[in-house]
Amino acid sequence: MDTAATPLQVASLIARNLVPVAGVLFLGWSAPDLLVLYFVDTVLSISALLLLVAVYLTGIGSLKRRQPFSGGLQWVRVAAFSLLGGVLIGLPFGVPLYILLADFNWSPVAAFANQSFVYGLAMQAFISGMDCIRGYRELAGRDDVNQLLMRRTGFVFARWMVVLIAAMTGLPGTFGPKIGGIVVLLVYAGATVYFEIFPNRALAWLNPKAVREERGASEARESRRPPGA
Repeated sequence: MDTAATPLQVASLIARNLVPVAGVLFLGWSAPDLLVLYFVDTVLSISALLLLVAVYLTGIGSLKRRQPFSGGLQWVRVAAFSLLGGVLIGLPFGVPLYILLADFNWSPVAAFANQSFVYGLAMQAFISGMDCIRGYRELAGRDDVNQLLMRRTGFVFARWMVVLIAAMTGLPGTFGPKIGGIVVLLVYAGATVYFEIFPNRALAWLNPKAVREERGASEARESRRPPGA
């Protein structure tokens, strides 16, 4: 199997991703609100990827030294453009969700009147920011930055594409906001678990050519390695 995850890690991953479903079933959480938070998470993840790509390609910060870091203003500008890019890219991916939320009679006014939803948005933004900082630190000094960014991009887009496919079937809308919402939450959880366990399969699904090229480059490096090295 093309995964390094242990059974304990898999069990922990499954348990974490089933928490929202349990919250809807037993704690009265709103499934449509959670779907909106997941969409916000996707948009912010795209923005973070754009920021990391900008850092990697332009040399801002410590990943490359062609352009020295010139202060916080440059980071703010790049972050703002990355956020704008994430929103522009994410909006088309939100159309099927918008249609599904209309079937669920989801109201943004009612959602923002709910303090839990507002706190959830704030927490989502904070977590996404921390993930971006952690991703920047993990990439610094590595030689395989391009491959890691490609895998992360594949994960973010493949997971949301699975959700969109489920939404576009029209079936969740027929079950109502609770049951239908739980169905989509389970799809999201399943896609998250699957692509976390098998990180290369998301990229292979969306961009098989890139996977073949990476596999060929890896095999070429192995063939050049001295015996016993």
